[in-house]
Amino acid sequence: MGDTSAGYYGQIETALALYCVAMVSEAVDFDSMNFHIQKLGAALNDFITGNVLESQSRGCATKFITWFDTFTPCA
Repeated sequence: MGDTSAGYYGQIETALALYCVAMVSEAVDFDSMNFHIQKLGAALNDFITGNVLESQSRGCATKFITWFDTFTPCA
């Protein structure tokens, strides 16, 4: 999925991570778990149906690669 849609990949990874955080918190946060599982389901459904979603922001790795590509070392 990451090769196909960075936007959906980010949404799905974030929903899964936040679901896990809610699940293992000291007092299990069932409302948060339900919210994030719904977000996960919506993102998966949109991806499967072919809706296009572009990445919302450039991550640190992308910014670093862009900087590195334009970097001129000292002579």
